[in-house]
Amino acid sequence: MNLPAGVMSPVEIDATTARRGEQLLIGGQVFTIHTMTALRNGGKLLTFTTGEWLTLRLTNTLWATRRVSPRIPPKHHSAGTTSETATRRSAGGR
Repeated sequence: MNLPAGVMSPVEIDATTARRGEQLLIGGQVFTIHTMTALRNGGKLLTFTTGEWLTLRLTNTLWATRRVSPRIPPKHHSAGTTSETATRRSAGGR
């Protein structure tokens, strides 16, 4: 079985951040998200690989594990990248 590269990292998820392939621990049992369907109220219907499902509403927060690559730095939303900031500083701007 070929697993994607990376390590499993715990993350807090809600209806807006859930991703396919994440593993949830519910009642001591692991469930892997297979498909997601958007609901009218902003929630999502999660279908697991076992065939079971869970409605995740906007107000629900769960813990899951997400496969992340330790070699790829996380994306941060900032005013500019480090190289852009260095270029502006060397040009006399902020």
